[in-house]
Amino acid sequence: MIVASQGCGETFRIILVRRYGGQILILSKRGRVGLPTVTVPAQARLAQHITPALNALLRCPTYCLFPIAHAALVTASHSYHVATTAHENSEVHNDFVWAPAESMLATTLENTEDRIAIRFALEHIGGSVRIEASGFFAQPGWLQEVLQWSQTALSRWGLKMNSHFRQYTATQHFSLIRFETDGPAVWFKAVGPPNLREFGITLALAGLFPTYLPSIVAQEPHWNGWLSFEVDGCCLAKYSTLAQWYRVSRSLAALQIRSTDKTPEILAAGARDLRYPRLLCSVGPFIDLMTDLMARQSTATPPALNKQELQALKKALCDVLQHHIATHILSSLNHLDLNAGNILVSETGCVFLDWTESAVSHPFLSLAYLVEHFRRSFGRDRHQEAMVVASYVDRWRAFMPSDAISAGLRAAPLLAVFAQAVAGEPWTDQDLNNDLQRQGYLRSLTRRMKREAESRAVGRAKWVA
Repeated sequence: MIVASQGCGETFRIILVRRYGGQILILSKRGRVGLPTVTVPAQARLAQHITPALNALLRCPTYCLFPIAHAALVTASHSYHVATTAHENSEVHNDFVWAPAESMLATTLENTEDRIAIRFALEHIGGSVRIEASGFFAQPGWLQEVLQWSQTALSRWGLKMNSHFRQYTATQHFSLIRFETDGPAVWFKAVGPPNLREFGITLALAGLFPTYLPSIVAQEPHWNGWLSFEVDGCCLAKYSTLAQWYRVSRSLAALQIRSTDKTPEILAAGARDLRYPRLLCSVGPFIDLMTDLMARQSTATPPALNKQELQALKKALCDVLQHHIATHILSSLNHLDLNAGNILVSETGCVFLDWTESAVSHPFLSLAYLVEHFRRSFGRDRHQEAMVVASYVDRWRAFMPSDAISAGLRAAPLLAVFAQAVAGEPWTDQDLNNDLQRQGYLRSLTRRMKREAESRAVGRAKWVA
């Protein structure tokens, strides 16, 4: 096998098709036949690495379709990814040849796993699996459709696309790709289950708050996809200074303040309803579930919480939520996945991305998530952290009394973790009984809630107004 990129990571065998699945690329060398392979660095986006590696190896333009996750291949020594050529009659170099797909399913390949993977791929490429089920982005040729659609939309702006693009995400139902033009670059993003809500939410928020989201060029509901202009600025995860974090916290507060009178529209677009009355109704069922999951824990460390500890946590959550409900605190837009990778910052402002995990709730929940990621970049420097909080709070002083701000800051670390645990109610899913990883995740969040509740009870407030 030829490896297209070296380094530690996961090795993928590539099923590269041409002519809508009629032909598959194989390596034929010294009488041996197999599939090309690519090694992707750990934790990296697959398409971002596979596409350029194939282009360099084969010297022809390609793009990714989807990874294969098949029950018959779960014990395979290799993972598989399906890709296709950008042009129907693309030729390749080195020791690669195009072979009829049918012969690949007979006796050409030595590896049985390869044949199973190829059969699965062909079933999803205009085969026995309906296109609606296999996904639009599983079909060779989708890139040409998206390019034509994008060019039509960009023509209204007097822009022309060129041949340069970079894939970042490629699955049957998801796509993220950057296209270059003779002006600003554009991004195409499409989403599928379980993130379908991101389509409607993104379009709604871009219309309501254009300063804080990328400008939408066009949308296509059949793909759950949209095209947007690239945003000036840098990703906070890559290049960040304290001044930029202060700017982000101020911009977050400004966005949320503007959203306080738009919550009906935000909820109608698909954001989660995590207002405090709704959270209060979730406390009892959640604690009952955690009582069961803690009893099921099979390891001694970290220690499972007992019934008394869980009942104390239940009381703490109910007391905090009932207090805030009585004070009629404003609700606003929240971003429940507010990490540095979802924030672009420039000298003029900030833009927030990836709104799948959006919600309407107390505004300070998003502040708690932002501070958590600030600590990962700068450590637990209380003075610097306090400056981030102060930059955020200063924007709220004209809209919220000081005692409400202080109460909100004290409660936010605890309630942000609880909101994360119950958002979307994955804990009510019947499949949870067989999902040990999710059970462990919920136990971890519950232990974190206990620590936050105890800190609050003894007056060890992390932030001050």
